[in-house]
Amino acid sequence: MDTNNHSDIIEDNQAYQNILERTSVRRYDSRQVSDQLKNALLHAAMSAPSGVNRQPWEFFVVDNPDLLRRLADALPYAKMAAKAPMAIVVCGNPDRFLDGDDSTLWEQDLSAASENILLAAQALGLGAVWTCLYPHPRPHAISQQNP
Repeated sequence: MDTNNHSDIIEDNQAYQNILERTSVRRYDSRQVSDQLKNALLHAAMSAPSGVNRQPWEFFVVDNPDLLRRLADALPYAKMAAKAPMAIVVCGNPDRFLDGDDSTLWEQDLSAASENILLAAQALGLGAVWTCLYPHPRPHAISQQNP
């Protein structure tokens, strides 16, 4: 193999192609997502790197249509959740944040976990989109369900 030409490795690499082919999907069909696929998405999320391996995340799988509508109403950038079969809400757990100058690294950790969810969804044939609430206060629709 020519060490200066990596085009064959790049073109045939499924992980690399998955990254390039990932798209944001905001319209969904009515098919439900199986528990096996939900677990695969969560496993991918929890495989993300985190500072000092603190894993400062909590994941909430929401597949209740009423709660999905309430989330869509409460979150300005997640209106598509109302018609989605499910959502994974990624939250930071302050009990696992680092201290001092590193106290905000959890934001990067949650971003890495979120990207893993998106890449896994793409690889598994699911549509997904990244939305956000941070740094705004937690909406009542979430805090009421998960105090």
